[in-house]
Amino acid sequence: ELITVATPRQLIGEGYLVEPRVFTVPPSRRPNLAGIRLARGDYAARDLDDAMNRQALVGNIVEHWQRHAGGVRTVVFAGSVAHSQHSAGRFREAGVVAEHLDGATSTPERDAILARLDRGETRVVSNCGVLCEGWDQPSVKCAVLARPTKSTGLYLQQAGRILRPWNDTAAVILDHAGCALEHGLPQDERE
Repeated sequence: ELITVATPRQLIGEGYLVEPRVFTVPPSRRPNLAGIRLARGDYAARDLDDAMNRQALVGNIVEHWQRHAGGVRTVVFAGSVAHSQHSAGRFREAGVVAEHLDGATSTPERDAILARLDRGETRVVSNCGVLCEGWDQPSVKCAVLARPTKSTGLYLQQAGRILRPWNDTAAVILDHAGCALEHGLPQDERE
């Protein structure tokens, strides 16, 4: 028997989490995932990179961020290393201090990047597969979901990175992958 200790709604009500505002894109602006193979229950990384790492999609992420979360410390969850690097580059082109990290980033450099993010010197850190779970930096209050996933657990982990209370700052999720449409809102009750 599965025993639910606390639901997201309860944790929000008790002040342990904040309720996010979630913005997603209309179906016509979502990436075309038709024909993407599945591997181990999720989208195949190479196919996902081809679908997500496109100039129009990455540029739209920056515009959407400027409109709904500009200036807020942000983490971007990308579908591949190239996609993450491209996303960070597009933010920099728009005059936003942004950095990239991935599994090949050394621990000292990763720590330095995250310290700059925490201090507010860096506004956006884009990553591929590193900050999805187990990372706790409450000053980061915006998550850009640029990686579609079939995994409800992965989606909730990514969204959960920004839900810890910090200085009464609202949490914003910019869902460019349609995760909220597929899996529901992070604060929804689930069986």
